[in-house]
Parts: sequence; C-alpha cells; structure tokens
Amino acid sequence: MYRVMKKLAFVLVLSMLVAACSTDDPLNTSTTKDPGQSALSTTIPDEPVPTTPASTSTSIPPPEISLIQPQLGGVLLLADGDLTTDEGDVFLAGDADYSVAAAFEDLAGGLVYQYSITPEQYPASSILHLAAGRSAPDVALSADPGRKIRLLDVESIDGRTNVLFLEGAEDSEFDSIRLADLAGGAPLVIALADPAALPGSVGVAPSGIINGSLAADGVAIVWTYTDPETTCSYVEVREPVEGGSTTFGPMPQFCGERDFTHAALSPDGGRLALASDTLISVVDTGSGGLLTEWPTAEVVGLDFDGSTVIVTGAGGIGILPLAGQATFQTLPDPFTSQLVVSARGPLQLDSGASLGGISELSLSCSAGGMGSTIEPQGGLPEPVATTRQAIVSAATSCDADALAQVSDDRVASNFGAWPDSVRYWRWREQDGYGVLARMVDVLALPFVIEDSPAGRIYTWPSAFQEAPTNADWDALASVFNEEDIDLFKEFGAYIGMRVGIAEDGTWLFALEGD
Repeated sequence: MYRVMKKLAFVLVLSMLVAACSTDDPLNTSTTKDPGQSALSTTIPDEPVPTTPASTSTSIPPPEISLIQPQLGGVLLLADGDLTTDEGDVFLAGDADYSVAAAFEDLAGGLVYQYSITPEQYPASSILHLAAGRSAPDVALSADPGRKIRLLDVESIDGRTNVLFLEGAEDSEFDSIRLADLAGGAPLVIALADPAALPGSVGVAPSGIINGSLAADGVAIVWTYTDPETTCSYVEVREPVEGGSTTFGPMPQFCGERDFTHAALSPDGGRLALASDTLISVVDTGSGGLLTEWPTAEVVGLDFDGSTVIVTGAGGIGILPLAGQATFQTLPDPFTSQLVVSARGPLQLDSGASLGGISELSLSCSAGGMGSTIEPQGGLPEPVATTRQAIVSAATSCDADALAQVSDDRVASNFGAWPDSVRYWRWREQDGYGVLARMVDVLALPFVIEDSPAGRIYTWPSAFQEAPTNADWDALASVFNEEDIDLFKEFGAYIGMRVGIAEDGTWLFALEGD
C-alpha cells in the first residue's frame, strides 16, 4: 500500500504529445519555428547544436545511476541510464506515507531533497540533506513560523554547493527566491516580489514567484503578475547574488503571449528550457534564439543538462534530447509525477541509508514473535470477539494494511497530535516503543464492560475503571512490572494501554496516558 513500484514500464504518453500525434513522424526530430511566428525567438540556428551533456557516469555502490526519481515513500535511483529493466536500480526508503517532491545530488556524494509534507520528526516545511556516508539525514533548511519553503535546484557556485528555494507565507504565494550555501550561513535574497514596488522590466510589479532554476552563473525566475484582465507570467535570468541584476529576459514581454510555469537552466547557464501549458521550448540565453520545441501538457517538473530535457507530467516522464528521438514512460501512480532529474556526480550513500520519516512496519516489529491466535474469552459478543482476534492477527503479522483495515481510520490512538492511528503506531515502533506488543498483551487480560450513551463498550484491561479491584491490579502483573503497577496506583488510575471495542465490533480506541 505504501510502497510504489520500483520500476516503471515504458510506453508512449499520448497525452504529452497531443500536438505531435497528428504528424507522420512525431518527435523523431526537433521542431523549430520561423522567427516571425513567436516573440520567443530572434535567431534560429538551422540545426540545434547541443552542448556537451553533463556526465551521467554516477554510481551508488554497487550499481550506477543516471536519473533520480522521487516517489511516494522514497527516491528511486535508475541505473546506467537503462530505463527498461530493474537491474542495478536502487530504492532509498523514506517516509512510508509521504511523497518526495524533489531530490538532487549535493555534488559531493549525497542527496538534497524535500517531502511534499515534511515528516513530523523535522520542523515543518524543511529541506533535508543526506550526506555521503551518512545513514540518516540532517535538516538543511527550514521555514520560519508562518512561512513555507520549496526546493527548486542544487548547483555548485565557486566550488560550494548552493540550494535554490522559494519562500513565502503559508497562506499565500511564494514571494521570494533565495540561495543558501549548504555549508551554512544566511540565505541570499535573489529576488523579491513586492506588489507595492515600482514596475519591473515588463512594466508591472510582480505579485509572486512560481518556479526557478540555478546554474553556476545565473538564476532563472518564473514571475507572476496580474494585468487588468488575467494573471500572466514571465521568465528572467539574474545573477546568483543578493539583488542580482537581470542578464536575460523578460520572456515574453507582454501578457498573453505565453505563460510559463517552469524554467530550467543548463549548468553553464547558456541554455534555458521553458515550459508552458502546451509547449516546451529551449532558447539560447546569449542570443535569445529558439533552439527547439516540443508539444506537451500538464508539466509538473522540468530538468535540463544542456542537451537533454527531462519533463514530468500528464502521467509520464519524457526524455527529450535536442538532437535525437524523444522517449516516454507512463507512471502507474500519480504520486510519482514529481521532478525527475539527471545525476551528474557519484553518489556515495550507505546501502542502509534512510531518507528519514516513518518507515513501513517490518516483520521484526514488537509483536512479530507473538502468537497470532488469542485465547477466547467468555462473555464477549461475537462481533467484539471477531475484532479482538483481528487486531491480534494484524499486529502479530506486523501488517500495517491489515491494521488500517481493522481500524477503518476511526481508532483513537493518541490525544490529538496524530490523526492517523496506523502512522502513529508505526512511529512508536520505529521510536523503539513496542506499542503493538503492548496492545496484544492487554487484549489477553480481563476486560470490563461500560454502558455509555453511544452503547456498550468492552475495554481491556479491567483495571481501566473507576474503582479497580485487587484482582484487576493483580492481573496486570503478566504485562507490567511491579514498579509500573505501583506507579498506576499512586497516580490513582490505570493509564497504560487500553483497547476498547464497541458491542457491534467497531474498534474505538487503543490509548495510553492520562
């Protein structure tokens, strides 16, 4: 349930090629436009002249990889540039429930990445860094209270690894694009959207920033602004310094000509890939000339190494070389439609490295060695007895899917901090507390019946009542040590694990604490 397939089958994604489907030779060669057809172009070479592609001879011992693909629950490293087999691929596991939205190599053997939702162990809206040789990540950057950040790119500038990211208020657009040295120090504000400021290079004050890309000598910025009739966007390239001056753009110059959603600079900054709702274009940042275009739709991610564009969206991944044939693969799960990037340096990660978060339950969970069948107890209605056994079966098999099915997402497992019970139990297991074993243990103890306005409730253990008897306290000895039982008595009530099931078999709670 929580693990996405490690490999994706390749077929043509027709939805990404709507405009090309009517031709006899779709995307076998690059297409160009006459300069008069588009404001994007001032000069057009007869043939695209690709720059030297970035090296894809990257490795994570023992396999080699050439693509980094974020997924639900981790990151898939695709080996040797071979997109047709699983051989040599490596899956780096992360949080079992959350999708990794973007991941880049740190150019020193590690990964910089961000979850779509930051796992609870880290500050909200964090960018994480798994350094070479480390088994667990550190927080590279995190947003201030009330703010949010989004990872855009990672690149080397003057020999130091820098992270490009957006920042903004939690409830509004991103209003700035920033650059941070991975080694530490205050981030630089490359550009700031201020509607109250003087009009910018397109004659209006931008209202927000929706995307960007980093190269050694430049930062591409996708701005948004509002004209009297609609919301528009344009792209500029600026120097990678605080308040850097514009070196290229704006493109387009007027609202309505073309609204860009993504931009990706080549590592040397000499070429710029742009995506809108219908087209991907590559331009020369020196001349402004259009090099090539491809039809597309629903772009969610764009990467460019100077000679090949990688685009994700509309349920697929496109590999688009400036010279050569484009290839596509479909994605079986929408959570995998994230930013897929080329690897340019060797990855030196431990085979057991984790991307952090809460992992899936393993067969060695705390209840894994316990018996899967529990002794029947007299006095239980059949629905209650059935649910009791189902809880034990799921817990002792360490089966998160089965626990979720029995709980039906309605079980109270804590006091408000975690709305997802199964996720909370996985976290407790990962944290070293055997919550599943404790659950099984107490279900073997005597129970107590309580009549409530909602109906009759059967609760384990019987010590969980207003006036437990000596027999109720004594029954706890098979689960708790004497010191624990004395602490309960001193507190005046049993506050350990208790499991409650309604008369109709509905699992109501599995709680601990006061």
